[in-house]
Amino acid sequence: MKESQESISPEGTVTLKVERLSPKGEGIACFEDQEIYLQQVLPGEVVEAMLGEPFAEGSRRRPGEVVSFKRQSAERQLTPCPHLQHCGGCTLGLYRYSAQLELKAQDVRAILSELKLPPELFCRMVPSQAEQAWRCKSIRYVEQVAGSFRQGFYAARSHQLCPIAHCQAESHWMSEFALALEALLNAQSQELKAFLMRDLGPARLVVLISHSRPVSSFIRALAPLCQRFSLSSLQLLVHEGAENSLLSGSVELLYGSPRVITSLADLSFEVGAKTFLQVNPKVAEQMYEEAVSFCSEADAQGTALDLCCGIGTMSLMLARHFARVVGVEIVQEAVDAARANASLNGLDNLEFRAADLSAVLPELISEQVNAVICDPSRVGIGERNCQLLGKLGPGSRLCYIFCSLKAFRRDLPCLLRSGFEVLKIQGYDMFPDTRMQETVVFLCKK
Repeated sequence: MKESQESISPEGTVTLKVERLSPKGEGIACFEDQEIYLQQVLPGEVVEAMLGEPFAEGSRRRPGEVVSFKRQSAERQLTPCPHLQHCGGCTLGLYRYSAQLELKAQDVRAILSELKLPPELFCRMVPSQAEQAWRCKSIRYVEQVAGSFRQGFYAARSHQLCPIAHCQAESHWMSEFALALEALLNAQSQELKAFLMRDLGPARLVVLISHSRPVSSFIRALAPLCQRFSLSSLQLLVHEGAENSLLSGSVELLYGSPRVITSLADLSFEVGAKTFLQVNPKVAEQMYEEAVSFCSEADAQGTALDLCCGIGTMSLMLARHFARVVGVEIVQEAVDAARANASLNGLDNLEFRAADLSAVLPELISEQVNAVICDPSRVGIGERNCQLLGKLGPGSRLCYIFCSLKAFRRDLPCLLRSGFEVLKIQGYDMFPDTRMQETVVFLCKK
């Protein structure tokens, strides 16, 4: 560990140079044999800081509190979000956007170096078309303090509410609706756990989440709010599951339509209270189109698989290019929605299965399968499923969409050992101002 050359000043502060950022966006500096974690700093900056107690007894990690800056980075944003210090959601919110993209590209290149793969395999980091108001879905929480209700986001790594008026990542109407709902909750003395807002352009969907059905007077008072904000659908979800499973429970329609329609890649999709869609639709559409285009270069007379298919977004896109498409998803509700979406778009060459990948891949992998898209959750698909994909025939195309660099680092070597060759890698900035990204690997079976 690098040691600082600075000593403790008479005021009890130390001079530190920020070396790097943690995965959660904290600045890390070194002092003697310890790592000091600092908030609201960037690599290369030099600060005067007070040192806190170690995070745990015997730990070499401890917090530091910045007292003053001796040198600031040229990559620092001039006007960051005013909630940045308290909210903590935008871990790269201090960076200029061009620097954010370069940092994310460096993360990918570092893993390629670890895996001893040529750096030129990584093509580029595709930027978000919007640096602000990029979220099509936002969840805000509600709590009661001193007899008043307030809404906002949970601060990073906590269940401590950070009151928020306007969030730069949301559509403007979402922030305005949140404030109006907060005022109504206080006027009606109505408790609420949280609420979800979706901007499906032009459709708008809001889901209120509560432990019990609100009183009738509150429900009646919601109608003018729905009209004011042109909501297509207002729904109530009575929360019945574990605290970390927010959308578990029964849904009741309060206003408008039970499901709304949104479009992606000239296809129509029904969206309900629990439907999963990527939060940055413009980047998602670009990423999906490039994944499907890559796979469509395979023999169109064969079969394409869409693994972890969700509501069938890419399955329907693949159906335009292949004689047969099979989508696999472990969540039955998502499979039901995928089938409904295929019917909605008049496509009859699709089949959807609700199953775990490892249970169905041995049956699905055959000489007729020429292309596979795999878009799992952050945990990835794991070594066993990577080995099963290795049974695909020579020339088969695989597009693996990683939403976690941890899964990327683990699963890519498994695919290489299973006989795949990487043709190119491309990043997509689905989440501006955060450390998260989508990394798409385009592979071919040797």
